[in-house]
Amino acid sequence: MSATVETRRDGRGEDTHEADAWMLKERIRKEEGVLKQRRGFFRDAYRRADCRLLFVDDELAGFVTTRRDGYILFLAVSPA
Repeated sequence: MSATVETRRDGRGEDTHEADAWMLKERIRKEEGVLKQRRGFFRDAYRRADCRLLFVDDELAGFVTTRRDGYILFLAVSPA
């Protein structure tokens, strides 16, 4: 069994994968009780940050968003 693993990036001001990241964050929130940010805060923070995303077979498996100073805003990895 093989899988295609790919990294993608949304730079500052980009939101190509923001909806996918939001859905993963919400799934984690429901299952694990963490990442409780509201939609507006998340959207704004995502667009201001540098976002690195990990896809496995074209499905988002995790992401990290960082501010300009390197501070990690969000770190999310799919529980399954």
